[in-house]
Amino acid sequence: MSRDHNIFKKLGIPGPKPLPLLGNFYQQISQGIFKFQVDMYNQYADSKVYGLFDAGTPMLYVRDLDMIRDICVKNFNSFVDHRTFDFPEPLDRMLTVIKGDAWKNVRATVSPAFSTVKLRRMFQYIIHNARCLAQNLREKQESGEPVELKHMVSCFTMDVIASTGFGAQINSLQNEENDFMKLSNRVMDRMKRIIFLTFFLPFLTKPLNKLGFGFLAKDEIDFFTSFVEEAMERRKEETEDGHSKRNDFLQLLMEADAESEDIPNDNMTQFEALELNKRSQRKPLTKSEIQAQAIIFLMAGFNTVSTVLSFTFFLLAQNPECCSRDLPYMDQVLNEAMRLYPPAFVIDRVCVEDTVVEKIHIPKGMNMVFPMYAIHHDPAIWVDPETFDPDRFSPEQKSDRHPYAHMPFGQYAIHHDPAIWVDPETFDPDRFSPEQKSDRHPYAHMPFGQGPRSCVGMRLALLEMKVALATILQEMTPVICSKTVLPLRLKFFQTEAEDGLWVKFTARKKS
Repeated sequence: MSRDHNIFKKLGIPGPKPLPLLGNFYQQISQGIFKFQVDMYNQYADSKVYGLFDAGTPMLYVRDLDMIRDICVKNFNSFVDHRTFDFPEPLDRMLTVIKGDAWKNVRATVSPAFSTVKLRRMFQYIIHNARCLAQNLREKQESGEPVELKHMVSCFTMDVIASTGFGAQINSLQNEENDFMKLSNRVMDRMKRIIFLTFFLPFLTKPLNKLGFGFLAKDEIDFFTSFVEEAMERRKEETEDGHSKRNDFLQLLMEADAESEDIPNDNMTQFEALELNKRSQRKPLTKSEIQAQAIIFLMAGFNTVSTVLSFTFFLLAQNPECCSRDLPYMDQVLNEAMRLYPPAFVIDRVCVEDTVVEKIHIPKGMNMVFPMYAIHHDPAIWVDPETFDPDRFSPEQKSDRHPYAHMPFGQYAIHHDPAIWVDPETFDPDRFSPEQKSDRHPYAHMPFGQGPRSCVGMRLALLEMKVALATILQEMTPVICSKTVLPLRLKFFQTEAEDGLWVKFTARKKS
């Protein structure tokens, strides 16, 4: 499949002409990833799909929401895998990386760790860290000191991950120099650069790993694997000594082999969940598989939650009237923030067998991409899509929109499609009111993906964000300040603000 620059022409699929060796890499570099995604999405508005090349690798972009739904759910078995990257051990066993039956086994084993009962066991850690964040912000508020939201929220998120994941209290809000936080920040910075290179030039992954410049350096892998292994050994000793079991992800992962049922998440139907269980003969996780899931729990949970939460506070600072609404409105605010600034701007799948979707032939091995950033900003889907309007996600408005029009963990282009969202660049939580939701394609907004390969940690992420928002907003309100930079500029390849997200917090006025 790689390096055949005529593949899309043979399939009758439109797309810009690729350059030798580079494919469409140069256009994406010169325009910036977000602008390029929206431009391509709009240029091929009359087609359900269009083809691009990451160097020599063909990438089939899907802009049709019904086709996205069929790929994620109806034809899931033909698109069960993610795109392949070369990861060193034990990262090659992460849930987001493994394929086929291996993925089905790990997914079926991990899913029960995020059931309602298990989340209740983790809640104590989340509320404790949310109160620590509130105390920290209270001190900033009293001194009048500006706050850079991504930095502050990242400390909170890391504390939640350490406690809910591993039962560790690292107190990053008080001590940013702890080893766990320092190494995690180093890993995230490194991964952003490496992911950029390997996303567009995947053939670099293997040589970069051999040279020690892969996704994680050897000392970073050793640190996290040793951390997890030591934690596992401590738990075994505690159990043997008669101590009560811990209530965190690692403990649940170690106990998961004894679970007798798979708990579907909110994006998976009962049929899909039963199908997943039926096809997977669940086997106990190996030590390396447990280590791999613990590492992805850290990496996936850290950046995604901190991104959404920091942008949500920033948007509320610009739209203070939203803070006076009732608690149920919080769901709409979060959805609208994820529509405007999805933490992952694309979602991918790989076709594992020749198949036909919406009368389009897709050959085995084809990489599929959903351009959700553009869909989230499409005025044909979202009224005034560049405006912040939480009422877009009211029950009324959601019912009129394709259910796959909103997938914040991917899909920048779809989220900004003016054919879906009126004035897509405007923050408007009312887009997600019941009235507006009913008018939109139900696939126009997929915060955590759809189908069996949707985000397994969705419920924990939402719980973490809602607890933090409710804890802070009941006593403080974010406001813009002298260090606030508007209009906001996104970094080239990341959903992060180029100039930071600066606000102040003021005491909430009692009504």
